[in-house]
Amino acid sequence: MKTKEELNALKEEVETVSRKLHELTDEELVQVSGGAYLGYCFVYVIKKGDSLPVIAQRYGTTVETLCELNNIKNPNLIYAGNKLLIPYKG
Repeated sequence: MKTKEELNALKEEVETVSRKLHELTDEELVQVSGGAYLGYCFVYVIKKGDSLPVIAQRYGTTVETLCELNNIKNPNLIYAGNKLLIPYKG
């Protein structure tokens, strides 16, 4: 169970990410038309310590969607520096 401080920190991070997503313009987005997802995505660079469940939760999507969209066969094998397409919900 998370402490109140951890939950507050997570809430602040989610709000910051949400603000950044809403500041994106169409020129900064990638339009995906085919496969598992139709719509706009943005590129996320995987950081050391990231995992697909954490990234999915941060951006309001699912591990399954990230795997399908990025052709990931094993969700436990992602590497810092690699890029992911993340669905944009704007």
